[in-house]
Amino acid sequence: MGLLRQHHVFAQLQGQALIDSLLVELPKAKEDTNKVKLLSVLTNTYSATNTNEAFKTGNDELALAEKLEWKKGIAYAYADIADIYGKGKLDNPKQLDYLLKSLKIVEELDDKAGIAKNFGNIGNIYWHQHDNEKALDYMRRSLKLFEELGNKPGIAVNLGNIGNVYSNQSDFIKAMEYFSKALKMYEEAGDKKGMARNLGNMGSTCMDIGNLAKSLEYFAMALAISKELDDKYGIAQNLGNVGDAYYSIATETDSASVKLLKDQFAGNKSTALQQAKIYTDSAITINKEIKNLNGLYVAYYQLSDIQSQLGDYKDALESFQQCFYTKDNIYSIEKDKKLTQAAMQYEFDKKEAAVKAEQEKKNLITYIISIALLFVVVVAFITYRSLKRNQKQNQIIREQKEKVEQQNKEKETLLKEIHHRVKNNLQVISSLLELQSGGIDDEGAKAALTEGQNRVKSIALIHQKLYQHENLSAIEMSSFVRDLYRQVASVFIKNGQEVKTVFNVPETLLDIDTAVPLGLVLNEMLTNSFKYAFTPGTRAELSVSLVSENNGSYRLHYSDSGKGLPPDLDLNKSKTLGLRLIRRLSKQIGGKAEYYFDKGSNFIITFTNTETRNLL
Repeated sequence: MGLLRQHHVFAQLQGQALIDSLLVELPKAKEDTNKVKLLSVLTNTYSATNTNEAFKTGNDELALAEKLEWKKGIAYAYADIADIYGKGKLDNPKQLDYLLKSLKIVEELDDKAGIAKNFGNIGNIYWHQHDNEKALDYMRRSLKLFEELGNKPGIAVNLGNIGNVYSNQSDFIKAMEYFSKALKMYEEAGDKKGMARNLGNMGSTCMDIGNLAKSLEYFAMALAISKELDDKYGIAQNLGNVGDAYYSIATETDSASVKLLKDQFAGNKSTALQQAKIYTDSAITINKEIKNLNGLYVAYYQLSDIQSQLGDYKDALESFQQCFYTKDNIYSIEKDKKLTQAAMQYEFDKKEAAVKAEQEKKNLITYIISIALLFVVVVAFITYRSLKRNQKQNQIIREQKEKVEQQNKEKETLLKEIHHRVKNNLQVISSLLELQSGGIDDEGAKAALTEGQNRVKSIALIHQKLYQHENLSAIEMSSFVRDLYRQVASVFIKNGQEVKTVFNVPETLLDIDTAVPLGLVLNEMLTNSFKYAFTPGTRAELSVSLVSENNGSYRLHYSDSGKGLPPDLDLNKSKTLGLRLIRRLSKQIGGKAEYYFDKGSNFIITFTNTETRNLL
């Protein structure tokens, strides 16, 4: 069978059918450039489903190309192996190393198509590393070459990638401009899968700018195309995206979202949430079918939030647990991939292997702490909400004068006992974390345990305040902020260090559903100040102010005298646990987190109390 005819037949196949055909043809193929091309097709097919086999065939492809001294084949083998590293983000530095080797060869050969492809892939690596300037440079160079070649698929991919970079920079107008150009190019090229992917990006960008109506429209178009193509991965992703959009319609408090809720669901938040649940359940079903663990993890996390908003706390907890069981499976699979990678990259010496094993141990400890902390928060939240429902049911009985005093006493005793037990349980967890850290030599792991212990202590302090105070449903923030500062300082302050503090926090009562997330936000900012802002030889100052605005709204201003966050760090895109907690918890209490630098770090947290959130 001739090479052209052979490739035509393979073009009609995909997935396992293609793999099976290639495995039949390869043993019969001669040791020539045609076999290198067959190995390249097999490598790229495996890379989507079986990383272990992809590495094996990729190395076979490279070895045969080197044996034949076929430079173009060597360059494309390097690019194929780099693509395997990129699929699961196993080792971005290694991916870049292989791409640069490939680029050097195709430049020597003046292979413009190969150069353009490598430029685009290198740009994607820098995008994932949040180096937007380098990402845009390589993507534009790739785009220019593809335009010279008249390669519409290549042009479309690069336009979409440039749109992603601008979206990452929060320049949503430019992002939509490039996404629109990419969509038109995909349409001209007849690439429906690319159209669906690009429409999904446009929907996500519309969500970022708060245009939920347009976001739903783009996600629905992407979903329709994915169904037409029977693209299970695309269907699952877009079902989840539509569910996320309906959840945002139900929970966002801006005027556009409130109007959309009114127009589409007659202002009924529960109906919008039910719609979000339908789409998210469908996404879970398809992700299970195709064994897409990453998609399943995101969908379960989203379903837990929806069920919590609907008041289905038992189901929410079960979904939350499923989310972390799935994450555990993802961790196991990724660990297997890394072991395979280590076995094949025999050039790593024993010292590098030991460093990698220590890093995995640190990641496992951090993972366990995160699960324990999140589980405690969920249990405390569900316990309190359950008690709150009982309190409302008892209001009718309290109208009977003879039973009012007795029932109030019983209720107060029960509440104090619950808060006392929750505080004691949290202290037990804190003690366990402290004991664990005592047996660990690694400073990074020990620091992670200390931060986890400090978060647990901040929640315990709230419950201590509740059972010590006459008002069992609210926290007095003026004393709480000072107590929390002393608690964090006792852990992180260095000998001889003096910190000038200014607390402009009047006596303010906040309900527990607001105080717990706000306390965790304050804990993260205080911890960051002591760890990074207050360096030896510099002035150490911090201030906290809380202002009550109209209609149950509040504004918290936190500042320190440190050098601030890195200039290129986007608070809304940061993947660090501390900044993600600040961003997520601010949204949970109906507000948002903002950051700017002015003689030090400044965080502005705007939020509302539970009563106001329930009215929206």
